[in-house]
Amino acid sequence: MRTFEETFLILGRRNPRIWVALGKKVGLFKVSGSGLTTFARYRGLIQESRSDIFRVKEARITRSYHRLIRNYLSFRTASRAFRYMTGHLPLMHPAEGLLAETEAFLKELQEARGNHENLYMLWLYKFHSITSGKEHMHHCVRCGSPDISHFQKGAGLLCRNCAPPSATPLERVDLLILENLERLDFKSALSLKGNITKLIEILEDIPSWHSS
Repeated sequence: MRTFEETFLILGRRNPRIWVALGKKVGLFKVSGSGLTTFARYRGLIQESRSDIFRVKEARITRSYHRLIRNYLSFRTASRAFRYMTGHLPLMHPAEGLLAETEAFLKELQEARGNHENLYMLWLYKFHSITSGKEHMHHCVRCGSPDISHFQKGAGLLCRNCAPPSATPLERVDLLILENLERLDFKSALSLKGNITKLIEILEDIPSWHSS
């Protein structure tokens, strides 16, 4: 079986012997190994197997994010992102750049004194930009107009002409945030003022738009 070098972040444990990891090359994958720990980035040798579980042959920690565990709000926010990723990213799905963006998110989360949801919102945007593209976040899902004004859960972002009466109108400040998320880094996201809870709801809902 092929053995290769990989950089990976441990996201959580599936059972006493199996972990879920985000790799720089392979995206989300399951791995077996001893001595691994969540909130740590490793560099080591990974071996393929006949199953969908890789094996860690040897690895060393190259960065730790364990400080997150000391702050409940930071820990909860990071765990929320990890759960979302493992729930919406298929195993071995191409996701170049996702490890780097997730680590940038964790690094800023360790330092943040508040506005943790702002960081999670931007991470969601980057997650979907990398894994499914950006077009559906900037145009009406029905006609393709860039003049979005409403949101409907399970359907997506809509322009005024396509929005049914049940759709929620969005405030101008929230539309401006959506339009400019691509230009932001995690540090600048901390100062955003808007309905962050609503924006998170929109971004978390994106997977349902593809099946509607």
